Amino acid sequence: MKMEENPWINPIAEQYLLGISHVIEYLKTETYKIIYNRHMQAGRSGPPPPKADKSKKASRVRA
Repeated sequence: MKMEENPWINPIAEQYLLGISHVIEYLKTETYKIIYNRHMQAGRSGPPPPKADKSKKASRVRA
């Protein structure tokens, strides 16, 4: 799970400042479940963005 440079909602961002364990505990709460369900019902979910094709990176080219 990528924790850094993530656009968190405020409650998660506040927990992140306290430590990753606080984020994990917050994600288990009923409050987060309500926020998540509202988010899903609003149609804000979608497939994750496609991963970049790293095979063409110069650092990956082998001679």
